[in-house]
Amino acid sequence: MKCCFFFNYNPLYRFPIYKKIEESFDCDFYFGNDGSPSIKQFIPELLEHYKGLLICVRFFQTPFTYYKDIKPLFCNQYEQYIITGAPFCITTWLLLAYCKIRRKKIYVWCHGLYDYVKKPFLRGFLKIYYTNMNGIFVYNHYSCPFMLDLGCKKERLHIVHNSLDTDLQSAIYDKCHASDIYRKHFTNDLPVVIYIGRVQIRKKVDQLIYACKELISNNNPVNLVIVGPNDDDESIGELVKSLNLESNVWFFGPSYDETVNAELLYNASVCVCPNGVGLSAIHSLSYGTPVVSNDDFAHQMPEFESIINEQTGSFFMSNSILDLSEHINKWVIKTDEERYKIRKMARKTILEEWSVQYQLSILKKVLG
Repeated sequence: MKCCFFFNYNPLYRFPIYKKIEESFDCDFYFGNDGSPSIKQFIPELLEHYKGLLICVRFFQTPFTYYKDIKPLFCNQYEQYIITGAPFCITTWLLLAYCKIRRKKIYVWCHGLYDYVKKPFLRGFLKIYYTNMNGIFVYNHYSCPFMLDLGCKKERLHIVHNSLDTDLQSAIYDKCHASDIYRKHFTNDLPVVIYIGRVQIRKKVDQLIYACKELISNNNPVNLVIVGPNDDDESIGELVKSLNLESNVWFFGPSYDETVNAELLYNASVCVCPNGVGLSAIHSLSYGTPVVSNDDFAHQMPEFESIINEQTGSFFMSNSILDLSEHINKWVIKTDEERYKIRKMARKTILEEWSVQYQLSILKKVLG
């Protein structure tokens, strides 16, 4: 059946799965312009079946939005629709109504709910939206109880997870080996903690710096490398200076060379994202490096679920610097034999559940 994929924007990291989708389905792609300017996007024309950009407009001073020039979406040849889960987007309601009237199938691909909806009006609003979908692709299991509580049927919930460029990263991983990249920079052999991703206030990178200071002060010294652009946390550099950590912290900066990223991750002892771990977890585990983040799952990003507690990472008590430092220390003191087992488990987890291939298998199973 001909599928129409309509998403609010086209993030760069999604290109591999979208490319596999167009190779596997008779489909067309439409994208909106409703993405954050700080998120890198791919050139949509790289998809052979890309049909156009739709402009998102806010409806007066409300949370509601709609897209202009949507006529191509309402096409007789499309029998199935897969859309961004955006209940406050009027266009998606129009598509839902259209599919019901024309007896077409419509699915949403979304985070799902992360808490119980208690306000009666909002609950009713969301219930009508989600329960009338033919299926809901959600990123993890955590959201499922909240979706079920809303009234969604269990058989219509499909765990699709998330992924990066699995094929590319697997090919690079096969060539990875221990290198002296950190020894050359720090001129010592201390274990290295890595943060990779955009440096943002909401990520609480300052907690990681305080935790490293705690370890150093207690004779468990580590080095820290921070990889990624600084979006809005300009105080980080000053914090490092005030704690006299200049010799232990390497502000690597943004890196879009995957071979470089692989070497940095592979040779680190542990990857830490104090808050909202997101795709950093997938990135790190893809190269066999354990991940630490906080235990406030209700405010985590969906990818926290890729971390197998005490096997490929762990969760520290949210906002506790002392507990974070203890979790870091637990991973940096692993023996080579233990580290090897962690690598194998991390890679297994990614390939089996957080890969492009896994996502494609779920889509094929549901969409046919």
